[in-house]
Amino acid sequence: MVAKIGHPTIAPDFTGLTILPTSFLANEIGLHHLRSTQVRALLGQAVDRTEWQLSPLTVNAIYDPTANDVTLPAALLASPFLGTSRSTPPISGRSAASSATR
Repeated sequence: MVAKIGHPTIAPDFTGLTILPTSFLANEIGLHHLRSTQVRALLGQAVDRTEWQLSPLTVNAIYDPTANDVTLPAALLASPFLGTSRSTPPISGRSAASSATR
């Protein structure tokens, strides 16, 4: 089992993406085009088991049974979800409830 905790070790690559401060739609189309180009380039390649499906700012946890990995982003491990003043059972229950909703 692979445990992805905190944040990815490799940042996403946005090389070639141009962000325009005046057009939200053009930015979304450009991002979609960049991501679809990246995904097409991965066809036929080996699966990257280190790639994250969540951003570190997402307050959620996921288990992917096909890859047998668990992802716990940094936001889930921050206050108010996790802190030194809290006991372990409520924290564990909240984390489990968060991952069970996915």
